[in-house]
Amino acid sequence: MTDVSKLLKKIQAYKSELTWESDQRSVSIWESEVKGAIIRAEIAKMDGIKDLVSQLKDKIVKCNFVLQNDKALTIEERDKLFVRKEEQMWLISFFDDPIKILAEAEAKVLKDLSSIK
Repeated sequence: MTDVSKLLKKIQAYKSELTWESDQRSVSIWESEVKGAIIRAEIAKMDGIKDLVSQLKDKIVKCNFVLQNDKALTIEERDKLFVRKEEQMWLISFFDDPIKILAEAEAKVLKDLSSIK
């Protein structure tokens, strides 16, 4: 993974060279995605968020246990548990791994930049 500040400088330099407004908009969106990833990665390092992620992982384990073992659940109750589990998984994916967050944003932007060169 490259230094994120270098990636942002590369994006800004590339954006300044573009003449097409649509390309400039696209690069601005990519720049925003990287900045958002930086913010998410910083938030993910906070102790409170780490604790929240841990608690959500525990709740997912409990949901899985109930879904696998409670044969008395109605279809509606099972559906609610699946929805709750999916929501918890989404939230975990949003904050779980700061390095992964930045690496994914970086890879996407570098790919996108190379596609319009």
